[in-house]
Amino acid sequence: MAEISASSWSETDASNNAAPPAAWATGMMPNNVEPTARAMMGAIKRFWDRINGVVTTTGSAGAYVYTPANTSYPTAYVQGETYVAKANFTSAGGDTLNVNGLGAKPLYKASAGGPIAVEAGDIQSGQIFSCCYDAALNSGGGGFQVDMGLPSIAGPTSSTDGNIPVFNGTTGDKLKDSGVSPSTVGLPSGTKMLFMQASAPTGWTQVTAVNDAMLRIVSGGTGGSTGGSWTLSGVSLGATALSQSQLPNVSFPVTDGGHSHGTTDPGHYHYLQFGSDNQNFTAGSSQSGIQGAPNFPTGSATTGISINSATTGITVSSGGSGATHTHTWSNDGTWRPAYQDAIVASKN
Repeated sequence: MAEISASSWSETDASNNAAPPAAWATGMMPNNVEPTARAMMGAIKRFWDRINGVVTTTGSAGAYVYTPANTSYPTAYVQGETYVAKANFTSAGGDTLNVNGLGAKPLYKASAGGPIAVEAGDIQSGQIFSCCYDAALNSGGGGFQVDMGLPSIAGPTSSTDGNIPVFNGTTGDKLKDSGVSPSTVGLPSGTKMLFMQASAPTGWTQVTAVNDAMLRIVSGGTGGSTGGSWTLSGVSLGATALSQSQLPNVSFPVTDGGHSHGTTDPGHYHYLQFGSDNQNFTAGSSQSGIQGAPNFPTGSATTGISINSATTGITVSSGGSGATHTHTWSNDGTWRPAYQDAIVASKN
């Protein structure tokens, strides 16, 4: 009896009437009943083995080989036929499957953009995988599409355990195995993020173009750009000479040593005039012999007193020298604000 996948098997009961042992013909001879029943049992068993992972593949280096227990079947690849097998090695990427010597066909997996070749690690050694033949794959050359399914992996053992698998929400493909942070999944290549660690995580490349710089949060569209030229380390204040307008309003001390003025008096006298005769009377002279006139005009005379010159002795102290001055920090002299080291990494 032909395989269940053969065209001689029909979903319409009455159509399964080919000559025995290919089918159950109407009015078949008793001697044909036994071989026909046995042939049907063989076909059903072969089908069961194919879809239940009974066969373990052989082969290596990305070339899986599927050899059934009864090598008389199958005799050809049939559209939509499914094979389930236990892998004897981990996929290397771009792997093929050869069923019963019918020819190696590439293995594909689903993606958002359509079927793509299986990648390294998609199929693990010892994993049972299912694949369905599609004659349209491989540019019409035929191939198998692997049903990646849900992998059997360790679940989380604590609130901080990383054993959480991550799957593509569109295709259902497993994107990351256990122990990988979900934050690394679903991000387009080139995405940049901050990481509070010494090196970039797996799947990321550290960006070293910016170093020793502060982080500025902006609300506009300048995210990712850089500016300024000062680094965080090595900052110092330079010296500055103040101009007159920058001087503070201060009082200057005045010192007065005191001073005095001396006088010079050479002495002087007044004289009396009698008619045309003049007679001078100096201090202490006798005037007892003067008679004849009730009033005597007195001649003018200067005192002769002079004031000597003298300096004040007052001095004004200088205020300010015009020299440069420095500014110092109130800490240990090294400007280093509190910080958290971080690196920027780009998604591969």
